[in-house]
Amino acid sequence: MRRIFLLLSLLAFAVSAPAAERATLKLTPEWTTYFQSEISRIEASDLSRITNLAQWQSERTRLRQELAEMLGLWPMPERTDLKPVVTGSLEREGFRMERIHFQAAPKLYVTANLYIPKGLSGKAPAVLRVCGHSRFITNGVSCGNKFSAPYQGSWFALNGFVCLVIDTLQYGEILGSHRGTYSEEQWWWNSRGYTPAGVETWFSIRAIDYLCTRPEVDPERIGMTGRSGGGAYSWFVAALDDRVKAAAPVAGMTDLQNQVLDRRVDGHCDCMFHVNSYRWDFPAIGALIAPRFLAIGNTDLDWLFPLDGVVRMHDQISRIYALYEKQDNLALFVTHGGHLDTSDLQLPLVRWFAKLLKPEPANLPNWEPRGVPPGSLFTPEEVRVFDQLPQDQRNTTAAEWFNRQPARFQASTPDRDALAKELREKVFVAWPSSEPEAKLRETGRQSVKDGLRLTAYDLAIQPGITQQLFSVTLSSPKRPRRVTLIVADEAFMKKSGLGASQSVEASKLSKAIHALAPDNDGTVHIFVPRGVNDPVIKDQEDLTRFRRRFMLIGATLDSMRVWDIRCAMHAMRQQYGKMPLALAASGQMAVNAAYAAVFQPEVTTLRLSNVPTDPTQLPDYPNVFKVVEGVPGLR
Repeated sequence: MRRIFLLLSLLAFAVSAPAAERATLKLTPEWTTYFQSEISRIEASDLSRITNLAQWQSERTRLRQELAEMLGLWPMPERTDLKPVVTGSLEREGFRMERIHFQAAPKLYVTANLYIPKGLSGKAPAVLRVCGHSRFITNGVSCGNKFSAPYQGSWFALNGFVCLVIDTLQYGEILGSHRGTYSEEQWWWNSRGYTPAGVETWFSIRAIDYLCTRPEVDPERIGMTGRSGGGAYSWFVAALDDRVKAAAPVAGMTDLQNQVLDRRVDGHCDCMFHVNSYRWDFPAIGALIAPRFLAIGNTDLDWLFPLDGVVRMHDQISRIYALYEKQDNLALFVTHGGHLDTSDLQLPLVRWFAKLLKPEPANLPNWEPRGVPPGSLFTPEEVRVFDQLPQDQRNTTAAEWFNRQPARFQASTPDRDALAKELREKVFVAWPSSEPEAKLRETGRQSVKDGLRLTAYDLAIQPGITQQLFSVTLSSPKRPRRVTLIVADEAFMKKSGLGASQSVEASKLSKAIHALAPDNDGTVHIFVPRGVNDPVIKDQEDLTRFRRRFMLIGATLDSMRVWDIRCAMHAMRQQYGKMPLALAASGQMAVNAAYAAVFQPEVTTLRLSNVPTDPTQLPDYPNVFKVVEGVPGLR
């Protein structure tokens, strides 16, 4: 029987504003169709295909490795010396709090507070508490986001648990970044296969390593919890590390339906997501925790983690627990409220941990935790670990070096088939499984001045995705020796006038064509990939939100543009047979064209201009820096 506890508070307390009425991207029906189709493809190949325990157990090791890889943790980083330092301690009634730092990797510092009950007689159970997105700065100095949870550390200690509360990469005492694609235009994070979720997961794995060194801790009775961002890391860590015997993630995860179609991704920074190279929906992460104890906590009005998606996740995960016949090891706790940390939600979770990790006396009838969650017993300055930040820290540059993997190929590799195979398996995973098809439909002809003739076509590419292709015949066409295909970007559309609503000016169109394809044979084809001149994108913020939706389905906007270009080339082959193809593009679109040419041997000429030389300014494709260094086809 599904174990769900609905705890509706009778007290009137503030509910968070419907997510601060955050600005979100509203998709057109066509884009909704596309993303819904992709989510359905992912769901069809996810947990629903698992029908028995033997099948699940045979796949579990592989799936765990896939998750580690998507977090940037495969191969796993070396477990180097933690170099732990206790910088001070404070006594309170019933417990002691130690200020600690350790190094998750050399010079990658984690700041933490350890709450230790007084009067322990033997080894105690421990709980790792990871923080969300709260920042506490006093006199210009960060005290870390661990100050958001000192009451929880105190409460666990008062009830007999050793509790370690750790800071995050972004809002720790050393301020790092979670927001590369969210607000900092660092799209190369995708190309490197980097996500700060991987660093946060590693922080927690090393924190468990540290707990296991403490003489007060029983390493066989370790639990983990956290809220919001900390909730997400609790999912990731428990999925990868069997030392977590009981996990209680709170408001940290929901499904793709919520994130992509219901626009919740717009409220989340990068640390909430893995690089979805294997195209998972989020319930698969929870399934890896089975059959260990998992309690999912959420409120009923949380805009960031809507209850309908959380319940769908629970229902999917419960199928795996049922295969083990361990349904009672999975629970869902729901209380009233918005995206808030309330005692109503924390109380059942402390009971949950106590029952599982402290069987005496928690299993006695009518046992209740000691007291209620206390208010903060410390000031922000008192929880701070560092008086002076270490000058050798590498926290702020983690995206550049953390578990970085070398590329397998150089761009100049002569083995194009091997490169194409690796790119298809590791980078362009979201492409349709079949080869491109040409579905051209003429939509209109237009004569323009000076004898140019313009014919417009629609090219159907995927469900919901139909892009424009134009055929332009010049005044004195030569006998064609090859097909010329220009891949348009926003700049080309503006220069050519094709993106304008009014009639096209022949001089502007001709000038734009000759700038990219000066030696054309008189007939030129112009293809407009997805997202170019798209009415759904009104400004830079819209473009960012649009691009981040692709990330959650295992793609990027530009990785799918490469597919679009392949479809356009296939249409040219359908029209012109095996005639050689010249491909022309500029800027970032030139890189997309170069990657498309890797898969299309009919491309005999690449005319690429203004190609970015800075790797951080290249179009982003998932994990591409792990596969190839440089741009294929360029010398």
